[in-house]
Amino acid sequence: MKGLWQVFSTSLGLVAVFLCVPFMSRGAWLQAGLTLVLVAGWGLAVWRRSRLFNLVFACLAALIAHAAASPFPAIFPLTAFTLSLVAWDLSEFSVRLREYEIPPAAIRLIRSHLERVLAIAGIGLLLGNLALLLRLRLSFEVTILTGLLIFLGLAQIIRFLRSLSD
Repeated sequence: MKGLWQVFSTSLGLVAVFLCVPFMSRGAWLQAGLTLVLVAGWGLAVWRRSRLFNLVFACLAALIAHAAASPFPAIFPLTAFTLSLVAWDLSEFSVRLREYEIPPAAIRLIRSHLERVLAIAGIGLLLGNLALLLRLRLSFEVTILTGLLIFLGLAQIIRFLRSLSD
């Protein structure tokens, strides 16, 4: 559980950094303060074993969408959203894990879950940055087909990762 809490708190801290720095650089002190309050509330909700972190995640996602619509470099909201998804997944996982008495095999379960989440987040961040760097002019049909192929590819990757853990 200690490793899970460390990765969770690190991802929440980085969410705060990747949102507060652009907000403060533009003088948007209200949004920076709101980010800090939401991140602190999320950490408190998980620590108190409350399920309110889902609401906090939704509010933080709306704030990240606001940041993405602002004139910030797109890398900041993309990274913040990816890290908030990691924190949300780990929050859900820790709540489910707390419902049961932790067996000795739980350390292996936690480690495999962390490896899977961090691998998926890393791939998503890499692909998101690649999408930000590349400018392609595609028709709507080609875009839909490409999205469908990416979706099916990610489903296959997830299926493969699950088969490795079994």
